[in-house]
Amino acid sequence: MEQQIASGRPSITVGGRRLARQRHHLADAQLTEAQWRRWWEAARLFLTADGESGAPHGNYTIAVDPGEGTVSIVLPEPLRHLANEPRGRYRLGCTVTFHHRRGEWLDRVTAHRAVRYDITCDPARDRWYLDANWSADTTVPPTPHEFTALGTRLLGVDLNADHLAACVLDAHGNPIGAALSIPLHLTGPTAARDGRLRAAISALITLAREQGCAAIAIENLGFTDARRAGRETMGRGRRGKAFRRTVAGIPTARFRERLRGMAYHAGRRIPTAGLRDREPTQDSGHAQPGRQDPTAPR
Repeated sequence: MEQQIASGRPSITVGGRRLARQRHHLADAQLTEAQWRRWWEAARLFLTADGESGAPHGNYTIAVDPGEGTVSIVLPEPLRHLANEPRGRYRLGCTVTFHHRRGEWLDRVTAHRAVRYDITCDPARDRWYLDANWSADTTVPPTPHEFTALGTRLLGVDLNADHLAACVLDAHGNPIGAALSIPLHLTGPTAARDGRLRAAISALITLAREQGCAAIAIENLGFTDARRAGRETMGRGRRGKAFRRTVAGIPTARFRERLRGMAYHAGRRIPTAGLRDREPTQDSGHAQPGRQDPTAPR
């Protein structure tokens, strides 16, 4: 193939060379001419758009809304009269949902990183499919010690039951300015809770960018022991039940994974803070972090 490209005469078969050869061996392929023709036309009927970083949701030509799942396509100039949306776009009448690696896809489109989309037809199932592709970065992120050596600012984050508490930290872990709070309402269906969590993390990343923070430091969150202890140490009755429900509702693992992915695509790193696991107190309903260096490794 490299030699054919270098000679300026590459052999390219739109639809696939294997399928083209089957046209001359229909009996061996157990296909009729009509069946082969259907597969051939479906293989040659596709729409592809390479994404570009900075474009809305990572692709301007084929745009997929991460919240509603709607798909809109930029029409070429001869077909602009068919547009049903502004700026010559055509919105499809159906919605799409990604299940495989959906979290990674949401991280990229939320950060407006490049995503390639391919719209293809499957004649066997008589369905259209939308595939999303992107390249994985191989850059090794700096370690917490490297952030400390560089003397860069960090944004320290504390996850609570109903809000995110954030504060700008210097290279030694000392707070700069007043602490900030981002509301976090995790009620309703799973999709709604995940959307609100992503919105809060987006606000957190925006805050880090505005404050000139190179990374976001989070505590080594963990309520495993507290959840296992149950009512024996966390109280009984109505008050204890409400407190246990509060602790169980704090999405520690999901918050950590969402923040790591979204911050990475936004150009921010996540050095996990070396704070001891937070011990919940029944008086306040919130966790009390330890007073240690937030830039220390886990």
